[in-house]
Amino acid sequence: MTDTLLLGLTQLPTLVLFAKITPNHVEATVFAVLTGVFNFVNTVLSPNMGILLNKLFVGVTSAHLDDYYKLAVMGMFCSLIPWAFIRLIPTKAEVEASTVNSSPSI
Repeated sequence: MTDTLLLGLTQLPTLVLFAKITPNHVEATVFAVLTGVFNFVNTVLSPNMGILLNKLFVGVTSAHLDDYYKLAVMGMFCSLIPWAFIRLIPTKAEVEASTVNSSPSI
């Protein structure tokens, strides 16, 4: 139950954003790609990045939890990195303009 709620709170805003800027007739493809990317990130990339950051910089183990706060702070800062790329997402007007310019004239 909580997994579904968390999934809705984390993935739904992104899916809605992409549904608004996706050109017509490719919505299903974009949804499939985004779902695949979310699954890969949540099951493979995030856990392995956490392990890598811990081994390289912090060294928290089950017997030595003194520096756990450093790991938590690093995780919070890493979660803010995507905000640096938010300007790369095109607006709906930009998507429509590129679609109109690239459509063949009859």
